[in-house]
Amino acid sequence: MKNDLSRRDFLKKGATGVVSIASLGLLGACAAGAAAPTSAPTPAPAQGSVEAPTFPFVWHELDPLAVEKRTYEGFSKLGGCARTVFDCILGMLSEEYGYPYNQVPSQMYHAGHAGYKVGTLCGSMAGAFGVIGLFVPTEDQDAMVMDLAAWYSAAAFPMYQPEKELITTVSGSVNCSESVTKWMAAAGVAEMSDPSRIARCAGVSADVARKVVEMLNVYYGFAAASGDGDSFECGENQYLGTAAGYGGDVTVRVTMADGKIAQVEVLKHSETPSIGTNAIDALPTQFNGLSTADEIDALDAVSGASVTSGALKEAVKAALAQVK
Repeated sequence: MKNDLSRRDFLKKGATGVVSIASLGLLGACAAGAAAPTSAPTPAPAQGSVEAPTFPFVWHELDPLAVEKRTYEGFSKLGGCARTVFDCILGMLSEEYGYPYNQVPSQMYHAGHAGYKVGTLCGSMAGAFGVIGLFVPTEDQDAMVMDLAAWYSAAAFPMYQPEKELITTVSGSVNCSESVTKWMAAAGVAEMSDPSRIARCAGVSADVARKVVEMLNVYYGFAAASGDGDSFECGENQYLGTAAGYGGDVTVRVTMADGKIAQVEVLKHSETPSIGTNAIDALPTQFNGLSTADEIDALDAVSGASVTSGALKEAVKAALAQVK
């Protein structure tokens, strides 16, 4: 039988399992667990009582750090990366504002876990692209999707590591197969069921959710774009370098003397207090006396702040590359 639902029928019949956490009777962590589709259905509204949402949905500023934490905690409960990213962002808006955010069933992204089971697009990106598709006018969607994809391909994941420190890797791709297998090989993890692999992918989901929220906050004027308006001066034998950190760009000014680094100053960062800032505080003096990229790479990362440590090293190398 042809299953051709009108928009009104969808709103009536699609109320089961909507993204609203409150409607599922849960508080705190992200929405329902994997068994949510078998729960009792929510009564459908009377015909004609719900207006079809207008496009694009209105964006309300969200706290990226709160989204990050919520996404990580919801990873296992929601059955993976795609649904978790989508549900946790829409879930926060649903709890605060209700309609129309509570009209979109997050179960539609269940199939996105494990790269849609064939190792293609990372599910966290699928969930993020779905969020972009709801909140960004069509004429600007391509640019935002491409920016997010470029960031993902170059990022060292996982950035968010609340439970234990994990090795980070750069996938060079948005595909699950490259992202996960490169990390597993580097970490010496053989099974997908390994707790470290699960923590890693939960962290990646949190990273992606945070990033897309930051992008939407900037797009709608709630926050300034990273680097906008920055102007740092350099004197003789001083050079600027910038690299992507955990919370945004990390910018340093490197002073050279007799062909070696004499001083590294951190001019700008948005790293997490008492975590990333541990590297900001401890690492700069360790660059003194170094003169090559290999020497910089050989420096040990500050425990618990590997992402920020890596950003500092890359920023210093970028500055060093300008020395004639």
